[in-house]
Order: sequence, then structure tokens, then C-alpha cells
Amino acid sequence: MGAIDLAAFEAGELTDTEAYALFQRLIDTGDAWKLPESFSRTSAWMLMRNKISWTDAAEASYRRQFPLIYTPEDMFKENLFHHAALHVVAATEG
Repeated sequence: MGAIDLAAFEAGELTDTEAYALFQRLIDTGDAWKLPESFSRTSAWMLMRNKISWTDAAEASYRRQFPLIYTPEDMFKENLFHHAALHVVAATEG
């Protein structure tokens, strides 16, 4: 992940495919949980929409960052990303 990728994403310069690849890399490395909250919320949205995948690398990086919560289901249950609005969107867009 580079600052260029993040800046390009924030500027809306990435294609959907490039954005998904960026966020896959962010969760695989654990950087999604270290960046500003908007990145973890976007990661959560992409996971819920199956745009990116919960890989073994994502699981390992998540366990390192949050050793007491182990699964994506726990992330959402514990409202880790403070994304209550995403639950509503996901439930209504189903």
C-alpha cells in the first residue's frame, strides 16, 4: 500500500477493481484497522458486499490487531467499525 493509492482512492481516481484490490491489500496487511475510521468502515462495507474477501492473511492481521475478537461476524456484532448505519443499509438493500 502506498500513499499514492490512498490519495488516488480519496480523489476518486481508482476504478472499482483498483479500489477493491487496494482494500483487499489493506485488510490483508492489517493497515485498514490502523488508518482513519473511514477506511475501516469502507473495508467493512466491501466485506459485507462480498467485494473483497476475508482471507487467511486478513484473519491473521486482524487477530494481531484485535486479539480478543476473531471473526468477521464478531467485528460486526461488536460494532468495531462504529458502522450502525451500514447494518441498516445492508439489511434494506439485502
